[in-house]
Order: sequence, then C-alpha cells, then structure tokens
Amino acid sequence: MNPIQLLTVKRLPLFIFIFFVSLYILTAGGHFYHQDDYHKFLTTDSLIHGKGPFNSQFYVYGPGVDGKKAALFPPGTSLWMMPLYLLGNLCLQGVLSMKPAVSINTEVFFAPFFVTFLNALFTAAACVYFFKFARQMKFFPPIAAGGTILLGMTTLLWPYSKFSYSESQAAFFLMAAFYYLFQFRHENEKHYVTYGALFFGASILTKYETVFLFPAYLGYLIGSLKNRHSQDKKQALVLFLGILTFFAGMILAWNYWCFGNPFFWGRYGMYIWKNPLVLAALPALLIFGIPWIFADGRQISKKLRTQKFKKYAVASAVFLIGAYFVLVPAAAKNVLILFFSSGKSIFIFNPLLFTVILAFGKFSKEFKAESYFIAAIFLLYLFLLPYDYLPTAWQWGPRYYVSLIPLLFLPFLVFLRDAAKYAQEKFLVGILILFSFAVQIIAISVNYNNTFNYTAQSVALETQVALRDSATERQYVFPKLLHSLRHAPVWMQGKLLTAILTQRLPPAPEEKLAFKGGVRTPAEWKIDFWWVHLFSANLAVGIVKGVLLLLMFSLLFSVFSIFMILRKS
Repeated sequence: MNPIQLLTVKRLPLFIFIFFVSLYILTAGGHFYHQDDYHKFLTTDSLIHGKGPFNSQFYVYGPGVDGKKAALFPPGTSLWMMPLYLLGNLCLQGVLSMKPAVSINTEVFFAPFFVTFLNALFTAAACVYFFKFARQMKFFPPIAAGGTILLGMTTLLWPYSKFSYSESQAAFFLMAAFYYLFQFRHENEKHYVTYGALFFGASILTKYETVFLFPAYLGYLIGSLKNRHSQDKKQALVLFLGILTFFAGMILAWNYWCFGNPFFWGRYGMYIWKNPLVLAALPALLIFGIPWIFADGRQISKKLRTQKFKKYAVASAVFLIGAYFVLVPAAAKNVLILFFSSGKSIFIFNPLLFTVILAFGKFSKEFKAESYFIAAIFLLYLFLLPYDYLPTAWQWGPRYYVSLIPLLFLPFLVFLRDAAKYAQEKFLVGILILFSFAVQIIAISVNYNNTFNYTAQSVALETQVALRDSATERQYVFPKLLHSLRHAPVWMQGKLLTAILTQRLPPAPEEKLAFKGGVRTPAEWKIDFWWVHLFSANLAVGIVKGVLLLLMFSLLFSVFSIFMILRKS
C-alpha cells in the first residue's frame, strides 16, 4: 500500500497532536519559572515517595496536620505530573546503569526536566479537541485544521505551554467536557454525559475556580434535555451531578488530608471567596436553579421564547450589572483592564480574539446554544473571579482566561470560513494573524522573569526609588506594568529579544533586587529554549542532539502529513 494513502482526514487529529507536541517541546524552557511550578513538583515527589502532600522543602505552605508543611495547591497538576516524573526517574536510572560514575544534578535532571513538558502535552491535546469539535460542527477539514493551527500558534496557549500553571490543563479539560456534552446534544448517548462530567470534574480538581463555570455546563446540559423523555432527563442529570459530587468529595478529602479540615482551601481560599458575588451566587443557584432542573423543559422553553420574558431578562441583566459596577467600582476597573490595559488586555496578548467579536453575531445564528454557553463562561469568569488585577500584574497576560481560550476561539471558525469570500476580511485576518504570531514568538523566546526584573530595575532608576522588598516592588512597579505603554510586557519583552539577537545588551542596572533570588544580568540573557541552555552549558551530548533532530523531524513530518491530507480533502 502507498503510504500516502494512509494520510486520511481521520488521522488529522493524530498529526495535529504530533505537530503541537513537537513544536511546544522544541520551544519549552525545560525549567521551572515560578514557585507554583516548583511546589507542585515537590508535591508530586512527596506523593510518589509515600510522604503524602507534605514536604519540608516548601517555602510557601499551609498549616498541615501534626505541624507539617502542607501543599497549598489543588492536587490535579501534581497528579498529572506523575507519569512524566516516573519517566524522568526511569531515564535517570538508565543513565546511571550505563555510566555509574557520571555526576547528575537531580534537582535539574531528569524528573524535574521532564515534568516541565506537562503543559506541552495538555495544550496539544486541547488543540486536538478543538479540531474534533470544529469537525462535529460541520466545518470543512481545511477550516477546522486552519483554525486549530492558529489557536495553538497565535494565542496565549503557546507561551503558557512552557509553564506548569494549571490553566493549560484546565483548558484541555474544559474543551473536552464541552465537546462531549455537544456530542450528547446531537447523539443522545449517555456515555457522552459521563465523559463530559469526568472532564469537567478533572478541571475543578486541577483548578478550583473552574467551578464557577458549573452553571454554564449544567445549563447547556439541561438545554439538551428539554425535548427528551423525563426519565432520560433525570438519568442524565443524576449521572452528571453524581460524578461531580464524587470529585467534590475528592477535593474535600484532599483538604482534610493536607490540613485536617475539609473546608480549608489552601492558597485558593483567598481567590475563591474574595469576590462577594461568589457568596451570593451559591444560594442563588440553589434557590433558582434546582427547581428548573426538575421542571418540564417544554414549558420552560415556551416561556423563554416569549418576547415579554426576553425583554424582562435583558432589562434585569443590564440593571444588575450596572448596579454591581456602581457598588463595586473595582469590578468596573477590572473590565477596563481586561479589555484595554497594556499589561493585561486579552486582545493585546491574543489579537486574533478580536475577530471573535466580529463573528459572534453570525456564530450565534448558526450555533445558538453554543453561543449562549460561550457568552456565559466568559461572563461567569468576568464577574466571579477576583477583580483586583494588581497582585497578578507580574504574570504574562490575563493568566486566568487561558483556561477559556479554546472555547472562546470557536466563533473564529465562522470568521475564517467567511474570510475566504471577501478581500477586506482576508486582509484583516492576515494582519491579525501576523501580529498575533509575532506576539507569541516574543513571548516564547525570552524568559519573562528576566523581562519583569529588568522592568522593575528600569522603574527603580526612573523613579529613584530603591526596591527593598516585594511590597515596594508591588507599589511602584506593578501599576507601570498594567498602565504604562513604555513598560508594557509585550514591548519590554520585545526589547529584550532584540537585545539578545543583536547582542546589544544594556549595562547591568544599579538596582540589584537583592530581596529576590536568581536575578540575571543582561550578559546572562539567552533565548529561552531548553536545548539552547544545554548547548550554552556544553551539556548537549549525542543523545540530546538526537532528541533534537527527532523533534525537528516529527515537526516537519506532521506538517507534510497535514498538508497532504488537506490537499486531498
């Protein structure tokens, strides 16, 4: 058989996965970036060695049982790290068996090195499910594949594939959960409800605040049941809610194991309960949501379709949102920052998302229920997440919204499909693609920790203020990151990348940021890829070069395969 005949549309998900895994691993840093990453790794290490969620090396920890230092983060990421941790240990044992005398720094190799690729795998899987979803929505393979490639290469998914933050994992779980509920809506197979609930439960186990999206997922499921037999409806709801109850029990058990208190939420406690709307939303969901679950779906549907009810719903929503912004001005400021801030705007870090606004009207006509769902998840995060962006100003872009990007990107498929018909839209999408791709290249090429520290040093020089501690840094530097164009993260990151490529490095700043560890001078800046670091340290032995060549080959082979499949389709 001709190998080219094996390149069919059914195999596109496989080649898309290979493409993104190869790309993301090639551009990964191979090291931890933040204390969150490292603490989750330490938790994995403790769990594998039978010590539970306790580790004496934690320097940010909770009050564990018996006075132990307990993990502050949800268990999900640490659990997903386990296979890579074990694979790294297996490689370590293999190297030591071949060269017993070799000296290996186990704080860097191999388990810590391998687990840093966790989000490369999860992000690639999220892209695969996006493609599968696009095909289920009846988009042609070139549109579905093109949208998927752009999702993975022109949004925050790419730079966040380098970190071990839980957002990339949550993005996969949320995308997969919605995909299976969409399948259930159109095929009425209950195992899709099981899969959807399992993936949504896994997202909560990984990132607690994804529970805020529960009304959207439950509402979409209920909408899928409105014209079905009452017995089928009850079975699907019991199945969905039962699985989520099981995950809730796992989380409470984890909290009890860590802290001796099932309702102590560790580091996430201050985030989950900080917004007063969260406390109001829980009783509201019970009071108004539960009766609707067991009501007659057909009667509800008739009431929702009346013009009077629609006007009442819109007026009530506008009033409540306006009242909330008046009563909580910080929340209104949060919306402005998310849309317009030079340091956090979702459109600056994902310029191609601008097309979602343009395409949403048409998308809602073709996929009404899905458009309601996408609007709901965005609004739920907008109103229920903590509304103070200042503490997260040092992070790259609107981090929390990375979990939603694959779902928010679905309307882009309509824009991409229709752009082929109109010259003006072709030009617009071309400009946005180039700009979006450039932003992500800037993001992945330089370690943003170096950019952030250099920005802080520059602000100290300009303001003549000594940065003695993190509180001083937050007071003087963080507002600049959010609101100053001269200190905007993308601009500063681009300056560092230019300096590295041209070797026109600035002199070492006078401000040393002595309260921090690992602050690098300009002479130490490098392109932030793991293989660049190894070559620079003269550690690129034969096997490293072999792996690098293998990744490059798999990347090129997947590109060729995708091209040939789309050409035939």
